[in-house]
Amino acid sequence: MDKIIIETKKANSNPMNSQATKKNNILFTSQKAAIDPVDGEIVGIDDIKTQTDRVIRNILAIVEAGGGTRKDIVKITVYLKDKKHVQGLNEVYTQYFPDELPARSLILTNFAKEELLVEMDAIAIVD
Repeated sequence: MDKIIIETKKANSNPMNSQATKKNNILFTSQKAAIDPVDGEIVGIDDIKTQTDRVIRNILAIVEAGGGTRKDIVKITVYLKDKKHVQGLNEVYTQYFPDELPARSLILTNFAKEELLVEMDAIAIVD
């Protein structure tokens, strides 16, 4: 099976990469930020909970466009600007994954846009 490019208007996009690629039943999302897909603006300046919510909604929109659901996500990598945001991140994160938490890596990093506090990418197994 060839690689399939996944795109949706329900998540922010970047002209330098696809939102996701799917090979067989494995879907890999690109790194997504807290950007509103309608106006292209960063949401929740200085608010980790609002940014986390937007990032997860962007990731879920892409996974759903690829034929999956949140329960199909097996791994998430979180890129976080500051470790002081871990608690707020976790409060929102666990609301989206209350029963079965995917495997997760957390990396402290800096972003090209100073206003960003968190970004994520995901791997999902979809039918």
